[in-house]
Amino acid sequence: MSSTKWTQIFNIGQYPWGGQYRPRAFAVVRATETTLEIMLWCEEPFVTPACKKANGPVYLDSCLEAFVMFYPQYTEGYINFEMNALGTLLLQFGEGRHDRRFLRPGADALFPKVVPFQAARKWGVKLEVPFLFAQKIYGLAEAVNIRNIRANFYKCGDCPGKEHYACWIPPQTTEPDFHRPESFQRIL
Repeated sequence: MSSTKWTQIFNIGQYPWGGQYRPRAFAVVRATETTLEIMLWCEEPFVTPACKKANGPVYLDSCLEAFVMFYPQYTEGYINFEMNALGTLLLQFGEGRHDRRFLRPGADALFPKVVPFQAARKWGVKLEVPFLFAQKIYGLAEAVNIRNIRANFYKCGDCPGKEHYACWIPPQTTEPDFHRPESFQRIL
């Protein structure tokens, strides 16, 4: 029997910046010995995403996001995984909003995998992040301790008339800003 751990369902249902359009969204997390798996989905009719290029502006489409801090005991650096309904991934690492660098898709097995899915009036993505990928990005030889991982989950979209900014834990800001590591919480 493999040692996998699922957490509860995280409700991405806080809309701290208002708006009329409020699709329901959720996340669930599982850790295996080698991988962090995050499944994100929303109750929203399938949308036609415009962004098809890796590290493109997926946040302009209807988007699901996971911002994950793998080593909070050492740094406030975190990886933002932003994905649209096609599974197009925007991937960055850094501390805060302004200190970010893009992570380019790689051909190696360590690179995170995104698998999109859709059903009647729902769509989502399954994200698989190898712990060795996190170690490489952070430049640490120490294994990831799953009990330390902190994150926040988001649902957003910039479609006219359907702008929305939802989160699991609301950042304490007056304007939409998901790059707030102080709002990240333990997930496992």
